[in-house]
Amino acid sequence: MYCWGDDAFQKGNLPRQYILSYPDRFDIFMRDGKIIELRYYNPGYIVQESLQVGSSLEDVLKVLGPPVETIEGKKNEFKDGILYKDIDGMKGNCYYGRVDKGVRLFIKDNKVVALYVTGSNYQQIVKSATTKPRQHSP
Repeated sequence: MYCWGDDAFQKGNLPRQYILSYPDRFDIFMRDGKIIELRYYNPGYIVQESLQVGSSLEDVLKVLGPPVETIEGKKNEFKDGILYKDIDGMKGNCYYGRVDKGVRLFIKDNKVVALYVTGSNYQQIVKSATTKPRQHSP
């Protein structure tokens, strides 16, 4: 499936940026014909030698290092290097992105439920996007 936000597209009529969504819970964020981000929702793909879907928040912090700041109980703003804990007051729901390590992690019940592998120019690309890509609910 080709999508962006709530819109779906046909292969021959794709916008500048879109999500290529596969049935086995793997997505690719595309922009201008280039892969921007790989998105994994099942265990098996390992980054930083040991992190994968199912890893604990504790393991994430051991491997990626401590955040520059931790924000608890508030809205997720997807800022790099910041650990968002208990997002919107939902205990155990977290987000931690480290562009320097090429990874963004979505965490539920203190376990990784989505692992996004980013390109080195990810921050620039996201800033220039007109709308946000659909974020799956892992």
